[in-house]
Amino acid sequence: MNRQCVTGLAAAAFAALLGSGSAALAQTMTTVECGEVNVILNDEQTAAIKEKTGEDTFGTQVCDVARKIDASGYAEPTPVTITMPSGESYDVKLQAVQ
Repeated sequence: MNRQCVTGLAAAAFAALLGSGSAALAQTMTTVECGEVNVILNDEQTAAIKEKTGEDTFGTQVCDVARKIDASGYAEPTPVTITMPSGESYDVKLQAVQ
């Protein structure tokens, strides 16, 4: 193989590696709609909260906490820390519903 071909293959392999790494690092997000505000959590946070609250009351409890925060100025998803009734704190994002 000539040098140019080897360089092209190396670049393609590197690009494929980067592409697959990004997909592996991407997290799925859950949005809990709470009327005037949306709460955005990652899968790990969702699972941890559901473990404490149960599936049935997960959304209600997340919304009860989120509604205590004035998110009216959060046009874009804005990082905040919420503390659930169980005492655990989570870094989530809030966004006002326009």
